[in-house]
Amino acid sequence: MTNYITSTVGKEGEWQGMNGCSEGLMTGMRAKVMPNQGLLGDDEAVQNVEMECDGGTNTVLAMPEKQNSTNWSSWDRCGKSSAVCGIKVRYEAPNVIDDDVAIADITMYCCSVE
Repeated sequence: MTNYITSTVGKEGEWQGMNGCSEGLMTGMRAKVMPNQGLLGDDEAVQNVEMECDGGTNTVLAMPEKQNSTNWSSWDRCGKSSAVCGIKVRYEAPNVIDDDVAIADITMYCCSVE
Protein backbone atom coordinates (compact mmCIF):
# COMPACT_ATOMS: atom_id res chain seq x y z
CA MET A 1 0.00 0.00 0.00
CA THR A 2 1.36 3.40 -0.90
CA ASN A 3 -1.38 5.86 0.09
CA TYR A 4 -4.20 6.24 2.55
CA ILE A 5 -6.88 8.79 3.16
CA THR A 6 -8.93 9.72 6.21
CA SER A 7 -12.34 11.19 6.72
CA THR A 8 -12.78 13.46 9.72
CA VAL A 9 -10.26 13.06 12.51
CA GLY A 10 -11.76 13.76 15.93
CA LYS A 11 -10.16 14.62 19.26
CA GLU A 12 -11.54 11.61 21.17
CA GLY A 13 -10.77 7.91 20.92
CA GLU A 14 -7.65 5.97 20.02
CA TRP A 15 -6.26 4.80 16.70
CA GLN A 16 -6.45 1.02 16.42
CA GLY A 17 -3.69 0.57 13.85
CA MET A 18 -3.93 -0.34 10.19
CA ASN A 19 -6.03 -3.35 9.17
CA GLY A 20 -6.49 -4.61 5.67
CA CYS A 21 -6.87 -7.65 3.51
CA SER A 22 -3.80 -9.86 3.62
CA GLU A 23 -4.68 -11.15 0.13
CA GLY A 24 -7.04 -9.80 -2.48
CA LEU A 25 -9.28 -6.76 -2.25
CA MET A 26 -12.00 -5.63 0.13
CA THR A 27 -15.29 -6.80 -1.36
CA GLY A 28 -17.82 -6.24 1.42
CA MET A 29 -18.44 -5.07 4.95
CA ARG A 30 -20.86 -5.11 7.84
CA ALA A 31 -21.06 -3.06 11.03
CA LYS A 32 -22.24 -3.16 14.61
CA VAL A 33 -24.43 -0.11 15.04
CA MET A 34 -25.88 0.72 18.44
CA PRO A 35 -29.42 2.11 18.29
CA ASN A 36 -30.23 5.46 19.90
CA GLN A 37 -29.97 5.07 23.69
CA GLY A 38 -32.40 7.87 24.57
CA LEU A 39 -31.81 10.94 26.70
CA LEU A 40 -29.94 9.24 29.55
CA GLY A 41 -27.97 6.65 27.54
CA ASP A 42 -24.56 6.94 25.92
CA ASP A 43 -24.86 6.79 22.13
CA GLU A 44 -21.95 5.15 20.34
CA ALA A 45 -23.48 4.58 16.87
CA VAL A 46 -20.95 2.53 14.84
CA GLN A 47 -19.09 0.31 17.31
CA ASN A 48 -17.14 -1.94 14.95
CA VAL A 49 -16.70 -2.83 11.28
CA GLU A 50 -15.87 -6.19 9.74
CA MET A 51 -14.44 -6.21 6.21
CA GLU A 52 -14.75 -9.09 3.78
CA CYS A 53 -11.76 -9.79 1.57
CA ASP A 54 -11.66 -11.33 -1.90
CA GLY A 55 -15.26 -12.48 -2.10
CA GLY A 56 -15.42 -13.94 1.40
CA THR A 57 -12.18 -15.91 1.59
CA ASN A 58 -11.33 -14.10 4.85
CA THR A 59 -12.51 -11.25 7.04
CA VAL A 60 -10.81 -8.52 9.06
CA LEU A 61 -12.24 -6.84 12.17
CA ALA A 62 -11.58 -3.13 12.57
CA MET A 63 -10.92 -3.61 16.28
CA PRO A 64 -10.96 -6.52 18.72
CA GLU A 65 -14.44 -7.58 19.75
CA LYS A 66 -15.74 -6.69 23.18
CA GLN A 67 -18.83 -8.28 24.64
CA ASN A 68 -21.98 -6.28 24.00
CA SER A 69 -25.55 -6.90 22.99
CA THR A 70 -25.40 -5.04 19.68
CA ASN A 71 -25.96 -7.28 16.65
CA TRP A 72 -24.05 -7.18 13.39
CA SER A 73 -25.83 -5.71 10.39
CA SER A 74 -26.26 -7.85 7.30
CA TRP A 75 -23.32 -8.00 4.87
CA ASP A 76 -23.14 -5.49 2.03
CA ARG A 77 -21.07 -6.82 -0.84
CA CYS A 78 -19.78 -5.53 -4.14
CA GLY A 79 -20.97 -7.30 -7.27
CA LYS A 80 -18.95 -9.79 -9.28
CA SER A 81 -15.69 -8.37 -10.71
CA SER A 82 -15.80 -5.35 -8.39
CA ALA A 83 -14.24 -4.31 -5.09
CA VAL A 84 -14.50 -1.51 -2.56
CA CYS A 85 -12.88 1.64 -3.94
CA GLY A 86 -14.15 4.18 -1.41
CA ILE A 87 -15.92 4.67 1.88
CA LYS A 88 -17.87 7.71 3.05
CA VAL A 89 -18.34 8.30 6.79
CA ARG A 90 -21.08 10.35 8.46
CA TYR A 91 -19.43 11.95 11.48
CA GLU A 92 -21.13 13.89 14.26
CA ALA A 93 -18.92 16.67 15.52
CA PRO A 94 -18.50 17.10 19.30
CA ASN A 95 -21.45 18.85 20.88
CA VAL A 96 -21.38 20.33 24.39
CA ILE A 97 -25.14 19.96 24.95
CA ASP A 98 -26.04 16.64 23.27
CA ASP A 99 -24.53 13.16 23.49
CA ASP A 100 -21.79 12.69 20.88
CA VAL A 101 -21.94 9.63 18.63
CA ALA A 102 -18.87 10.22 16.40
CA ILE A 103 -19.34 7.88 13.39
CA ALA A 104 -23.07 7.65 12.73
CA ASP A 105 -23.08 5.87 9.35
CA ILE A 106 -20.81 4.40 6.67
CA THR A 107 -21.40 4.18 2.92
CA MET A 108 -19.30 1.78 0.79
CA TYR A 109 -18.55 2.41 -2.90
CA CYS A 110 -17.65 -0.36 -5.35
CA CYS A 111 -15.71 -0.11 -8.61
CA SER A 112 -15.03 -2.59 -11.40
CA VAL A 113 -11.71 -4.42 -11.19
CA GLU A 114 -9.80 -6.10 -13.98
